[in-house]
Amino acid sequence: MAQPGHHEDQAHQRGQRSKHKRSGDDGAPQRHHAEVVANRAQRGPDRRHYDGVAIEQISVCYGRAATQTLEGCDLGGALTLAGKALSGATGDLRARVLVLLAEAHNWRGEFELARERAREALALVPPGSPRWYSALSPFAFSATRIGRSDETPYVATALLAHTPGPGSNKAIAIAAAAAITALL
Repeated sequence: MAQPGHHEDQAHQRGQRSKHKRSGDDGAPQRHHAEVVANRAQRGPDRRHYDGVAIEQISVCYGRAATQTLEGCDLGGALTLAGKALSGATGDLRARVLVLLAEAHNWRGEFELARERAREALALVPPGSPRWYSALSPFAFSATRIGRSDETPYVATALLAHTPGPGSNKAIAIAAAAAITALL
């Protein structure tokens, strides 16, 4: 009979082993799990549907991999993976990937591209939603960097004009900080 907590200990040990597998024997980081899953599914015989995984789910995996890669400061890798995610992404998922692209372009100093990706994301989601507020931040930052100060009041007005949706507080705070910085 298993002792209480035995299964939790085994799960913890598995988690510890997986942490150690994040880099290869040569110290080079291995690809993120989400990217591996997406790549395998992408090579399937029917690219719209592979082993019960719809192309939208493949886009979700590429989007997760792009997020992980951006968090690891690999801007080029994040842009590549996000581009793959866009191929099957619609609606909120597409907006999320576009916001990620806007952030990566801003970090690379590609402010016009960042502004365009953020603008596309803003058009895809309802005003007041968390994703909409998330898109306002890179839009305000990039517009300011390319000298489009005429667009900064739009961001400030938009922040005040819409009723925030549930879960929007963090995104509103970040967008407000970007708008205030742009107005200075």
